[in-house]
Amino acid sequence: MIVVAPGIIKAEPFYQGLHGLSSHDTIFLIVRAWRSLPFVYLLQSKIDSSFYIGITNDAYTRLRTHNSGHVYYTKRKMPWELLYYEAYQTSDAAREREQQLKRFSSAYMGLLKRLGLK
Repeated sequence: MIVVAPGIIKAEPFYQGLHGLSSHDTIFLIVRAWRSLPFVYLLQSKIDSSFYIGITNDAYTRLRTHNSGHVYYTKRKMPWELLYYEAYQTSDAAREREQQLKRFSSAYMGLLKRLGLK
């Protein structure tokens, strides 16, 4: 798993096997791989501070979609702010994490505590 929070990117798995490439080529490959990864994300409503958990391959576009009113479950609490996201190497792993957080289990509470929200 690659955990990403605002200002923090851990991309070590992509460096494996890239020896001998220029730094420009290495960065290009990392960014290219990064853009295709599935993300689990946490949004917070600026209206009532409620949270929304979802999954996407493009966090930026998905946030714009939520804030445009095209998502049934989030349109009544716009605008939304992206608080946190995690990138995964497979859709199955991301989906599993999303479901874990949506059960509002200790994983959910632990995430909120780490983010200083509870």
